[in-house]
Amino acid sequence: MKCIHVVIGDPDGDGKLHLTDVLTAAGSARVPGVFRDHHSVLDGVTRLNPDLLFVEIAMPIVDGVAITRRLRDAGHRVRCVVIGSLLTPHDIEAAFHAGARGVLAWRNIPKDGLACAHVVARGGTWLGTSR
Repeated sequence: MKCIHVVIGDPDGDGKLHLTDVLTAAGSARVPGVFRDHHSVLDGVTRLNPDLLFVEIAMPIVDGVAITRRLRDAGHRVRCVVIGSLLTPHDIEAAFHAGARGVLAWRNIPKDGLACAHVVARGGTWLGTSR
């Protein structure tokens, strides 16, 4: 199985360590960058050319949905998963419309984070917002 290269956009940083641990525990994913604002996310994706971006919907100034749209419109091939604590049906629809390949609630990261990463990296989609 190919090692997935993942970058994370999380403004608070409180979830990034947990997400990084979940993704890297099995050795099938590597996290070369964690970024706290939209500028660094966009720059990091350009520099690192990851397979996957997990991005918090509540990024400051430019939210995770808009970041996903900007990457898609710029022609980046990174696959995006929008993550959040309180994802509404509107958030989910907006994320997929912007080009996200997955939506995942923070509470589901421990059980679904790695599976989501593999499914989305292989070109599938993921909707993991249930309790």
